Amino acid sequence: MEKPFSKLEQFLWWVACTDEEAILLCSPVTRFYQTTAGMMILITAVLAFVSGGYAMFQIVRYVLPTIPLAAIYALAIFSIDRFIVSSRGSHMAWFRLPLSLMIGYVIAVPLELRLVQERIDQELIHEERTDNQSAEDRRSKQRDELQERISRLEQSADEYRRQINERGTRMEAEVVGRVRAGSTGMSGEGPAYRAADEQKQLNADLLRQVNSELGNLRQQKTSALDQIEKEYEHEHIARSHDLLAQYEALHEVERQHPEAAKMTWAITILLMLIEVFPALVKLMLPYTAYSALVEAREREDIQRTHSMANHNIREMVADPMDSTLFVMKQTGVVQQAANTVDDRRSGFVYEVKRKASDRN
Repeated sequence: MEKPFSKLEQFLWWVACTDEEAILLCSPVTRFYQTTAGMMILITAVLAFVSGGYAMFQIVRYVLPTIPLAAIYALAIFSIDRFIVSSRGSHMAWFRLPLSLMIGYVIAVPLELRLVQERIDQELIHEERTDNQSAEDRRSKQRDELQERISRLEQSADEYRRQINERGTRMEAEVVGRVRAGSTGMSGEGPAYRAADEQKQLNADLLRQVNSELGNLRQQKTSALDQIEKEYEHEHIARSHDLLAQYEALHEVERQHPEAAKMTWAITILLMLIEVFPALVKLMLPYTAYSALVEAREREDIQRTHSMANHNIREMVADPMDSTLFVMKQTGVVQQAANTVDDRRSGFVYEVKRKASDRN
């Protein structure tokens, strides 16, 4: 006795838009085709949720709004795939093929970005440094010039202090008559003493000027550095984190590292194959009993509707006020009768439905 169908299998049939009443009449191989198609649609939807969630997070930067946005994106992909599988005929399959390839590529891009995220961050940092190199050089130059001015004034102040000390020592030697280099060796405040004193006073005046300028410059150093930083921030090009910047960085990483390009292309091709699988099934599989049953049911419903409409038109000539002459009402009555009276079906269909009822 054939084992009953599991809830998972029935769920996958629903995912693949399968007519459960028709699939029960088909062989296990045909049921396997429909189950596999549903599984591939479900896998694609999960991948779309993951990749779409990552892409949305890069945009909104918050987890809470990311989840519903990713769910909407995955639901859109899920609905498109169900439409791809449920449509009839090979003509639509050829149209669905490029659509599936495009969907697979769109799903693959965020996953590729996540897999090489560290390399992308490195490339974005490198691009930021390159874009801001001129501003960085200008900032460093302004800082160096400020520090150089301070250093020159400090050196001048040290030199003036040395000169003052030197002149003071020479004046002391002239007063006491001590013999040393540059002194006369004669005691007293003579011309050499007065010349040394004049030089000492001159260096003292210069030292006061330098100390005053150096003090002002040191007081202005903080504000000058702040001004330099403001100019740098104004010229600085901030690092971009949007999807376009990451996508461009991904291509730069692929250009510099062929191994990364091979990996990303392998991921893209794999996801394209997963997405295109339902369309390929439509193109490659032969005409199955399931397709014939679904097509026959649709043709029967169309023919029954047309026949009822023609009958109603003839009847309305005699009695246009007859409230029963509506196709929608008549179709509902026929469907209800078909569901309640089993002898209207063939013996084979009745037996299959009885077995399905026993399984459940």
